[in-house]
Amino acid sequence: MGNKLLNKVIIQGELVNGSFGKSNDHVFFAQIKQERKMINFTWIDYFSIYALSPLSNKLAEIMKTNPNSKIIIEGELHTKITKPSNEVKMRILVNKIVDVSSIENTQTK
Repeated sequence: MGNKLLNKVIIQGELVNGSFGKSNDHVFFAQIKQERKMINFTWIDYFSIYALSPLSNKLAEIMKTNPNSKIIIEGELHTKITKPSNEVKMRILVNKIVDVSSIENTQTK
């Protein structure tokens, strides 16, 4: 058995807040907003994602044409501990865009 951990993630949510990196226009950063409801409670979680070229261009195009699209992605969970504060930061590297649909289309079905 190898030392590599299985960090495969499949996540669905609303694509929000996307932009290319400041120093590298081949990396696109965004957030996925996921809303869960149960009885009278609502939870909203935000997941940080990033994509490398050519998926970065595809995500940028999705954000440009329909900024609040529902999206399903497949990727790898990457964790990092910051040195000064020992804060754990998690991001998802996008390996595949499984599905994209506009919110208007999904609400009318």
